[in-house]
Amino acid sequence: MLSGAKWAMSYNIKKEKQSSNRFIHLGLVLIITFSLILSTSQIVFCDTQLPIEEPLIENDIITEPAVQINDDKIQINVQPPIELASSSILHLQVQDSAIPGYKNLTNEPFEASIQEISTLPIPLGGGTYKLGDAWITDVLPGVRDISGNWSFNIHGKVSSPAGAGTLRAEVYSLANGWLFSAPCLENISGHSSYHNFTWIYEVPAGLRIPDNDRIYAEFWLDATAGGIGNYSGETLNPDFTSDASSWTFFEWEKGPNTAGDIIGNYWAVDGNPTGFVDIVMVTPEFGPAVESTYSGYWEQAFTTGFVPTTAELVLDWSCWDIGSNIDDCRIYAFVDTASGAPTLGTEAWSQAVTTTSSWASVGPIDVSAKVNADTTYYLKIAFREVWSARFEIYRIGFDNVKLNWSASNIDTVFTMGYDNPATPSSINIPLDNVFDIPVQAGWNFISTPLTSGSEPDIIFAKDYDTTWDKILLYNASDSADKWKTFSTDKPASLNDLDHIDHTMGFWINITDVEDGNLTMAGAPVPASTIIQLKAGWNMVGYPTLNNSMTVADALWGTGVDKVEAFDPGATYKLINVGPTYVMKPGEGYWVHVPVDTVWTVDW
Repeated sequence: MLSGAKWAMSYNIKKEKQSSNRFIHLGLVLIITFSLILSTSQIVFCDTQLPIEEPLIENDIITEPAVQINDDKIQINVQPPIELASSSILHLQVQDSAIPGYKNLTNEPFEASIQEISTLPIPLGGGTYKLGDAWITDVLPGVRDISGNWSFNIHGKVSSPAGAGTLRAEVYSLANGWLFSAPCLENISGHSSYHNFTWIYEVPAGLRIPDNDRIYAEFWLDATAGGIGNYSGETLNPDFTSDASSWTFFEWEKGPNTAGDIIGNYWAVDGNPTGFVDIVMVTPEFGPAVESTYSGYWEQAFTTGFVPTTAELVLDWSCWDIGSNIDDCRIYAFVDTASGAPTLGTEAWSQAVTTTSSWASVGPIDVSAKVNADTTYYLKIAFREVWSARFEIYRIGFDNVKLNWSASNIDTVFTMGYDNPATPSSINIPLDNVFDIPVQAGWNFISTPLTSGSEPDIIFAKDYDTTWDKILLYNASDSADKWKTFSTDKPASLNDLDHIDHTMGFWINITDVEDGNLTMAGAPVPASTIIQLKAGWNMVGYPTLNNSMTVADALWGTGVDKVEAFDPGATYKLINVGPTYVMKPGEGYWVHVPVDTVWTVDW
């Protein structure tokens, strides 16, 4: 038989007035008794008393923790903070769910190619179209608070300029049915290539789904316009009537002799018939007499706006000057998908130049194989000369350079892309687990059965009516200041309780009960939680949602000889609990052990 201390906690509340200040002294009383009998199969409890002074509360603000007690009497294991997972980004997947009629809303690996779902052809007057199946989450253990900002990201495109309308999401609980509708305000009009339609919907406070529920979402297009149409487009400023706007000149190649010049000019006269642009190359008078390459090009970007079925290029050119020693003189037209220097061998057209010439027309050149998507292209007209003679001039002019594209009888169809890194359509869902703890006005001794490790005001952020103002916790690892407090009335710099986790028990002062519950948010606790119990008293939580374990079963093997729990009806708000007491999620406990030990909670 071993003897040990029995502790109970009680409250002695006194109100005093001194001058204009109101003081409330909340006295803690510890009741000590000796006489514990331990065996491998039995826990025995007895009684005694010892007073403890409570923290001073002045004008409803905790001014300082004033607990006076021997260091070896109360111990608590403080674990490092664990980040609170407040939301989950879940992607629309192509894989079918185990529930027929749904696809997965999860985070499986992306597919190698873009997965697509298209509407039927949209008529002139529009219509409403569901985009594929519904996407459903895995089973979500625990009661979940899903209020807050939901973010929707859907990649989509419309096949013709006639298409218009907006997207929306319809969100459901598998257990309870329809939850809310989330409309997107951005119109699909003009988005002929994949665009990320992103919108945020704020779900009202307090919306929950039950334990082991699933969420699923449908996506709809509310089209306001569509129809079958013929479409065409062309590049800008083809005839250079008044300037070279929309076009930019670049050097392309120069060397190895770099002493000469490569110039691009605009001329208002002598074109075919008005203005034109040229490319002039002047070989150097000095420098090494080595074969060199000079080249330059004019470039214009254009966007098709739909998927063309035909595309043609026309241009006029002339040669104003050409050197006497021609190694290789050639003009080109390129249609590229990227800006910058063109690549020989990819040209849409080229022609050798051997002598001066007046204006000549070229085309139409079929470039349908190059211009075949709804994207941005770059039209480039270039002049390239390989020379070896010094101080010669080469000059080429371009006019009436135009690329046009078209498509006939195009249906208006909206396509959603998903399950690919290029089109990762997704939903960002607030998925806080929540747990309601019954409370009363005044001080309550509780704990959280959820993994949180966050600041107190974050843990209670999902409680929308019950209010509190102070938290008190004992930390035996801090020899200088064992009692930690958090007060909503204090500046953050004066609060020394920086986090609460699932291993801790703590006192909290409720100022407004409202629905009778205090809601705590977090994530499910791990399968196993280890709590270090120090010799003497420990203030601990109960990190599990299991509500069927007795004290004897839960603490078996730890050598515990005393357990106390909160009782709002008790004189001092604490009662001794015996081996048959059923421990409950959300309760805080004082437990006493004669020697250091470990308590593993794995149920």
